[in-house]
Amino acid sequence: MVGNLPEMFRNKPTFRWIHKLMKEMNTYIVCISLGNVHVIAVTCPKISKEILSKQDTVFASRSMSMSTEMTTRDKYHEPIIEERIRQWRIGFKKEIEDLLDVFITLKDGASNSLLSTNEINAQIMEIMAETVDNPSNAVEWAIAEMINQPEILEKAIKELDRVVGN
Repeated sequence: MVGNLPEMFRNKPTFRWIHKLMKEMNTYIVCISLGNVHVIAVTCPKISKEILSKQDTVFASRSMSMSTEMTTRDKYHEPIIEERIRQWRIGFKKEIEDLLDVFITLKDGASNSLLSTNEINAQIMEIMAETVDNPSNAVEWAIAEMINQPEILEKAIKELDRVVGN
């Protein structure tokens, strides 16, 4: 599934991508492994009813993962993201210095922001979770995203050449 992460991000919202995937696979139930987490998607009401009536206590009593707790407990990153967005809006920030700046400055064809504050927060949380779970997955995701944005890839190559050398 890791190989499909870039496709999953391009086809937001994720639940629609999963639903499309299930249609292509011609299945009503699928278990997708995302790192250590298993996501079970069901499109058939009859199967859903059976699962929920027989397994509801299992799902309800599951321990909360660290990433789930972090993302649902509070919005730690939102004030930082909102402040950085404000800095870009008032012209205080003019150069991209980190990944947060990249997310904030992404624009669509009409020069509108491509990501909302919530979407930027979700991307940051995703990167943090992937980094904790499996650094190589995060690197693969970042490279895949840069391949889709050649100008960003070129900047990354120049920075690597400048910092690390040829």
